[in-house]
Amino acid sequence: MEPGISGSWDELQIVPDDLIIINGTYYLFYHGYSNLTYPFFKGGIAKSENLNEWSRLIDEPFADVNTLMANKVDENYLFYFTGDTRENSPTAHIRGICSFEVDEFELLLHTLFD
Repeated sequence: MEPGISGSWDELQIVPDDLIIINGTYYLFYHGYSNLTYPFFKGGIAKSENLNEWSRLIDEPFADVNTLMANKVDENYLFYFTGDTRENSPTAHIRGICSFEVDEFELLLHTLFD
């Protein structure tokens, strides 16, 4: 997967965080930045059917987090994320690793993107 187009929030750099497979579709959690967001990273989600062609689920970042990872526990998904402790960061109040659970990954996607 390549950085975003010129003027996008992730045009300068993207860093993969986690990859999960649901019903044959690959979902990549990543963080990136641009001149618009520097020095703070933002989080994005992309998907692929073949690991070669990727599309972003939305054009904007979905979260002000540095890293987002997912783990399937039974039939639920447990998400872990880190905040950015630098001064003026949108997530400066978060210390360490936080987690939250979602019953279905699709529920999270609908919540984020509908």
